[in-house]
Amino acid sequence: MTTESSRRRDSDLAALVEHLDALEGAGRRVPCRAGSVTSTAIWTSDDPVEQEVAAQRCAGCPALASCGAFGLAHPRELGVWGGRTAHARRRRPRFDPSVAA
Repeated sequence: MTTESSRRRDSDLAALVEHLDALEGAGRRVPCRAGSVTSTAIWTSDDPVEQEVAAQRCAGCPALASCGAFGLAHPRELGVWGGRTAHARRRRPRFDPSVAA
């Protein structure tokens, strides 16, 4: 990671954490931050089954869009971001010739 991309990642992450803090401060539940360390560890697990469970638990999260945007902007980040596993975020959409016109 270059210094510039590292700075951008750090800045983006700080903004996301600030957003999560604000949501929690307003009484909104953020699944990846709710519960014990053991129950929230699935968001950073290497186990694909645990990652899928974490991704499902993201449904209804008030930070789903902003968290997902971070994950897509930084696809090398480990873990689940915005309801998508690292593998899902890195997958490129297949070319569909029926859409190209």
